[in-house]
Amino acid sequence: VSQSRYKAEKISEEELETELRRLRMSEDGISKIKIFAHIAGHGDEVITKLQEFFAGVPEADAGIQELQSLKTYLDALGVLSYVRFDMKIIRGFAYYTGPVFETNLLDAPEFGSVVSGGRYDNLVERFTGQTLPAVGVSVGVDRLETAPTTLGSLAQEKVLKCVVLGNEVPSYALRVASALRGKMIVDVYSGTKTDF
Repeated sequence: VSQSRYKAEKISEEELETELRRLRMSEDGISKIKIFAHIAGHGDEVITKLQEFFAGVPEADAGIQELQSLKTYLDALGVLSYVRFDMKIIRGFAYYTGPVFETNLLDAPEFGSVVSGGRYDNLVERFTGQTLPAVGVSVGVDRLETAPTTLGSLAQEKVLKCVVLGNEVPSYALRVASALRGKMIVDVYSGTKTDF
C-alpha cells in the first residue's frame, strides 16, 4: 500500500487492514487511516472534516490551505459541482508532492478514469537538477477513442486561444476562461514568459 494506490473498488477495508498490519502499523494508526479514507465530498464539507481530523497537527495546515485554493479555482471555473474530493485516492508517495486526481466521463462512468495524474514538484529535479513545479497526467487514449462511439457523439473542432497571466492565477481570469470554453478551447497560462 505504501508505494501503490489504494482504490476502494479494488481492495476491501478488511484487505486494507490486513495489509497495514503486515506493515506493523499500530491499531490506533489503522483506525485513523480508516477514518481518513472515509473523508469525501464536495468543497467546504471536506475541508471542514480535514480541519477537524488534523486538529493540533500544524504540518497539515499547508495541505488543507492548498485544497482550499484548489476549491476556489474550481469554483471560479464553474466546475466545482463536478468535482469530488476523495481521500481514498492515494498513490505515488515516492514522487507526488501535492494533489492527485482522476477524471471520469459523466455519461460513461463504466470506462473508469480517462485522465489521471498529480503534482510532483521534485521529480524534474531528480533528472535535471532544476527545481521546477510540475503537474503530470496520463491519458487513457483507448478509452477516449472508444467513448464517443459508445456515447454516439463526437467532439466538435474548436479554435485554440491562450490567456496569458502573471505568476498568480486570479479567479477572474479563470471565470473568463470558463465562459469562453463554450465557444473555443482556452488555455490559461500562469507563467511570465510570453514568447510562446
